[in-house]
Amino acid sequence: MGELSTTNILTRRLVFPKLRIACSNSVGGAAGESAAGNAGAEVGICFDTCHAHASGYDLSTDEGYDRTFAEVERTLGLDRLKAFHLNDSKSPVGSRVDRHAEIGDGYLGLLPFWRLVNDPRFARIPGVLETPPGQDRQTSFKRNLERLRALIGAPKPPGPPKSQILPEDQKKSAQQSLF
Repeated sequence: MGELSTTNILTRRLVFPKLRIACSNSVGGAAGESAAGNAGAEVGICFDTCHAHASGYDLSTDEGYDRTFAEVERTLGLDRLKAFHLNDSKSPVGSRVDRHAEIGDGYLGLLPFWRLVNDPRFARIPGVLETPPGQDRQTSFKRNLERLRALIGAPKPPGPPKSQILPEDQKKSAQQSLF
């Protein structure tokens, strides 16, 4: 048996043939950017909705959703998409701030989640809720799962729930973190 190391896994010399890795997209990076981009077919991507939003991918509009997944298709291929981290965002698009909100309660709103649960390309891809506790300080997974399930086959919800304009103080902070 070979040595178990990141190098072996990322260069297709898998020690455990059924082992699979999913790398998440990063905050501040391109939608298809992750360690998976340079690795073999065994390494997939877990697409994090809040990370994409914080990186400037406006999933809260139809155009932004289409553009984002076109980029994922072009850079990695949708076949490498293995999971979703599902969470709304407490910060505007492009803020470079990864602060999770409950589904539909943040700057993403319900539209991108409606699109995800009704997009046939993603019907068999699992999603993992990464939502914070609610105002009642209780885990929010049941409540958020119910919200997501209610979107399946439902009429299209309205677009962005909040202004996506980044306040000046956050804009300066986000620009500084680019370098």
